[in-house]
Amino acid sequence: MQRTSGRFLPLWLITLVAALLLAGVPPARAAAATAITVDGGQGGRTFDGIGAISGGGGNSRLLRDYPAAQQSQILDYLFKPGYGANLQLLKLEIGGDANSTDGSEPSTEHTRGQINCDAGYEFWLAEQAKARYPDIKFYGLAWAAPGWINGGFWSTDTINYLISWLGCARQHGLTVSYLGGWNEKGHNVDWYIQLRSALDDAGYDGVQIVGDDSGWSVDVPGFSQANGAKPALWSCNGGTNQTWTSSTTNQLTVYDSKCLEVTGGATADGSPVEIWDCNGGTHQQWRVRSDGSVVNVGSGKCLDAVGHGTANGTALEIWTCTGGANQIWRLT
Repeated sequence: MQRTSGRFLPLWLITLVAALLLAGVPPARAAAATAITVDGGQGGRTFDGIGAISGGGGNSRLLRDYPAAQQSQILDYLFKPGYGANLQLLKLEIGGDANSTDGSEPSTEHTRGQINCDAGYEFWLAEQAKARYPDIKFYGLAWAAPGWINGGFWSTDTINYLISWLGCARQHGLTVSYLGGWNEKGHNVDWYIQLRSALDDAGYDGVQIVGDDSGWSVDVPGFSQANGAKPALWSCNGGTNQTWTSSTTNQLTVYDSKCLEVTGGATADGSPVEIWDCNGGTHQQWRVRSDGSVVNVGSGKCLDAVGHGTANGTALEIWTCTGGANQIWRLT
C-alpha cells in the first residue's frame, strides 16, 4: 500500500472514474423466485447452545490488552445474556508452550513440578465469561504439550499435566465440564481409559471426556471371501479385507471381485449388509454423498453402524438417513 502526497483528488475526476466504471457494469438481473415452505407445526433440530473456541493461535490473546471500556464491551457482546452472542460454551486452549510467539497459550507447568496457575490468558477470559454468564460451560483441549513430557503425547505424563491444569482452573473458581485429548490427532483408546480412571481418582468424576471416534474401518471378518460374509466395524489395519474401491457403476468392492450389498435386496430399516459376487443390482449400488453418508440406491437408505456402536465387531445395516455420526464414512 502506498501513501499519496496528502492532496485530495478533484471531484470531477472521481465522478468521471465512477461513470466509466458504471458504464461497463451490466444491469443487475432479478433473482429467480424461490418458494420456501415453513412448517410452524413441526420442530427442526434442537441445539443445546452456541459455543466458541479460544486457542490454537492466540485468537483472543490481544483482547486482554484492550482499553478497559472497549474490552468490557466486547466481552459483553460475547457472553452477556440477552445482549449479543450469549455464548453457552467456551473451549479453552490448554497451553503447551507451542507457537508462543503468535500469542498461543503458555503452559501452566513449563517445568515439571513447577506450576504457575496465572500463566497465559485463558483463565482470565474464562473468569470474564463466567462473571457475565455464570452458567457457561468450559471445555479444555490441548494443541501441544510442554517439552518435559516423556513418552509422547499419549502418556501418563500428559494425563498428569491435564489434571494439574484442571487444578489451576479450580483455583480460579472455574468448573471445567469437558476435557478433550489432543486437537486433530485422533485417539488412543488405552490412554482415554487411563485418563478416565485418573480423573475419577483426582476428584474430577464430573468432567466428561470428548474424544475422536474415527479409526474404524468396514472390515470383512477373518478375511472371508465367501458370499454372504457380513462386514463389521474393526480397528483400521490396512488389510485387504478393509480395502474398498468405489467403481464408476456405484459399486463398493473388496478383493476386487466382491460387492457390498443389502442382503436379499431388502429395503427395511435394520436390513443387514454382506459381500457377494458383483451382479449390478441396485442393492449393490451406493452413492457416496458430500456429507459423508453412503446411500444404497435400491433402498434409498444409509449405511449405518448398528446402535451407534464403535466397538470392534459392531454390525452394519441400512437405516433411514439421519445425518448421525454412525452414518458418516470416509473413503481413503
